[in-house]
Amino acid sequence: MKSGNFTVDEIEFKLKQYCSYQDRCHNEVEKKLKSFDVISEVKEQIIFNLINENYLNETRFCKSFVRGKFKIKNWGKRKITIELKSRKISSYNINEGLKEINEIDYLNKLENLFNKNFKQKTDKQTILIVGHSNTTPAFVNAIIGKKEHLQIDDSDNGKLFIVTIDEGVASLIIENHNE
Repeated sequence: MKSGNFTVDEIEFKLKQYCSYQDRCHNEVEKKLKSFDVISEVKEQIIFNLINENYLNETRFCKSFVRGKFKIKNWGKRKITIELKSRKISSYNINEGLKEINEIDYLNKLENLFNKNFKQKTDKQTILIVGHSNTTPAFVNAIIGKKEHLQIDDSDNGKLFIVTIDEGVASLIIENHNE
């Protein structure tokens, strides 16, 4: 049986190479199959064979996709989920893929991206920081890039942290208004 200039076996071989190069989702393989202009029974048989021989595994694809986009491209869970849904990936496989992201690594990456973005947007500005005793010192430490300030006592409501950022370098003045 010929399709265009290729036999079914040749098309299947080409798709095995395509799937071996990097993990693929079903949607990508189906798009590739369309370029060969084969009938639906042949498409189904080729996809069945690819799955059976483990060339096509959507769970493996999701895990690989999530790891790569998170570690290399710095994508967050929401952006990864949107992209996987656009590729018609099942919710089950999306959730399995998202398990590849270590929660501590995720929070650290978010914090680093926030701090970088915050410093860029507040360069050459003065920032007044007030807040709860558990969060204010941690936020100030993150901005100045040092772990100088520990938790403030709950009864201490008069500290005002004034942070000035100039060309990425933060300086800090603490005013005490308790008295």
